[in-house]
Amino acid sequence: MGRYRKEGTNDIRYALVDSDDILLVNIRSGTVSVSGSVSTSGLTTEIKVTTLDITDTAGALPATALTDRNALSVHNKHATETLYIGPATVTADSSTGTTSGWEVGPGAFVSFDITDSIILYGRAESGQTIQVKITEIA
Repeated sequence: MGRYRKEGTNDIRYALVDSDDILLVNIRSGTVSVSGSVSTSGLTTEIKVTTLDITDTAGALPATALTDRNALSVHNKHATETLYIGPATVTADSSTGTTSGWEVGPGAFVSFDITDSIILYGRAESGQTIQVKITEIA
């Protein structure tokens, strides 16, 4: 449920998940008081862009993660081939099972809010090589 409130010259917009949790806050000016613990994420330290080739053997995306990373985007640069992403055991298929990869279609990208402790892997179909561009922020 979304709410809008105007207090004097301050516009305050927020969306409530329930009576205790705020999902989104957009304040054009003014101050917000928050009780409880708050964790922010976003570009605060560094950005790193890596371009690499992924073959039909699972490879880490990227080979070395940006220290203190809090978000990652993977762009499949290939014009016709699908990139499959997942754990180290990722397979290049859509079959039912725990190792089949998440498909990132030709020219598509996917983003995750994940730290550098989580390693994401990519894999191409048999005999294929896919150029991948990875953007990380910390």
